Amino acid sequence: MPCASWMAAARQVLTIMTGWSLPDDIIDYAARALRVRAMLGESMTSGQLDELLTMYEWAHATATRGRPWMSSEYAAVLE
Repeated sequence: MPCASWMAAARQVLTIMTGWSLPDDIIDYAARALRVRAMLGESMTSGQLDELLTMYEWAHATATRGRPWMSSEYAAVLE
């Protein structure tokens, strides 16, 4: 199903999945993954999207931002 704005769709999906506002680079990556799956006529489960985002976050975003992104709530638990 085509979507007028893949970034908006990805932002909405990730907000529903996490309840948090996420960095734009993660939204962009999710938007590209969702767009490719739609072009292939394949669905993507939240689990599959979560796995892709986990790999992306630790491998690429950590290098870009110097640390992995995590919600303030989760970071507080780790302190």
